[in-house]
Amino acid sequence: MGRPLETAWVRELSDGPGGGELAEYRSFVLGARGGHYAQLPAWDAVTRSVRKIATRYLLVRRREESGELRLIGAARVTRPVALAVPLPVGAVERGPVVADLADLPEVLGALASTAARHGIARLTAMPYWADDEATEATRILAEAGWKDAQEADGSHARTLRLPLPPASTETGAPGASPVELFAGKEREALRRKLRQAEKAGATVRQGGADAIAPLHALHTALMTGQGKHGRPRAYFEALHQAFVAPGDGAFFLAEHQGETLAALFVVRHGAVATFVLGASSNVERSFSKMAPPMAAAARWAREQGCTLFDLGGIPVEGDADEKRASIAQFKLDFAKTPVTLAHEHARAMVPGLP
Repeated sequence: MGRPLETAWVRELSDGPGGGELAEYRSFVLGARGGHYAQLPAWDAVTRSVRKIATRYLLVRRREESGELRLIGAARVTRPVALAVPLPVGAVERGPVVADLADLPEVLGALASTAARHGIARLTAMPYWADDEATEATRILAEAGWKDAQEADGSHARTLRLPLPPASTETGAPGASPVELFAGKEREALRRKLRQAEKAGATVRQGGADAIAPLHALHTALMTGQGKHGRPRAYFEALHQAFVAPGDGAFFLAEHQGETLAALFVVRHGAVATFVLGASSNVERSFSKMAPPMAAAARWAREQGCTLFDLGGIPVEGDADEKRASIAQFKLDFAKTPVTLAHEHARAMVPGLP
């Protein structure tokens, strides 16, 4: 029998002396190998800019033999709200978070039982683990009664990752050159695209609040062209306030002849930086519009001390959607080896629900 667990299910994380629950939760998510930015409290404002939700935070602590309570799992749980009433369905986006995969069974059990006691009849979860550890997480989910609920156009379950060598110099000696981030034959096409853009006079800059309007406009045009609804301006304002202004995220813009041709947002969480979203204009140019700001984002990530740059997802095997395939082809210039993530899973707390 495992050691006793204690769970807390709170509307807000306390911010008391020494940081309280808020500091403890944030530190845990950022330091855990299974952590993700979507589980950070700051992401709540971004989500709320798009839809009405009710949020609860789960903290799972284990009492050690020494008597100390140690945080072993955490989750940001959201529920859609209709007519000011939370609906009986919940989601844990890229979570629950555990630092050790061996703790996932206990944390999943605490999550399911606590959610059920608070009126959630169906819950989805998507622990953030990759490759062999994603396979193990999937096994644990299945044994705990969770069913695969992954959809092709849902949260991505396959990605590409660019390793980031240290920003220190090749030899460590004063005056030595930095390690080339895009070296190697496999990135020859990328280097060519970057040279073409530079030769044509395209420039890239890191933006602040001034990047909100162009990124919003480009993304809205992209979504409209695909017959989809774009995100409101408030979403991009929330990204700036929650991540860019504090230095945990960045906007990058590619400009040419007085026009913004492309813009993107990247966020860092622990040792990983992730490309979250971006868009380019439909103005014809003789060079890649998105490659320069993506390259700048990767360089920024390395400067922040990150060791991986996550390119934000590619289609799962068998997905024949042409738009998603086109995006993946662009990302393959940066990294070639697909990384498989754990799928989204669902569990019904009420018998008979799918």
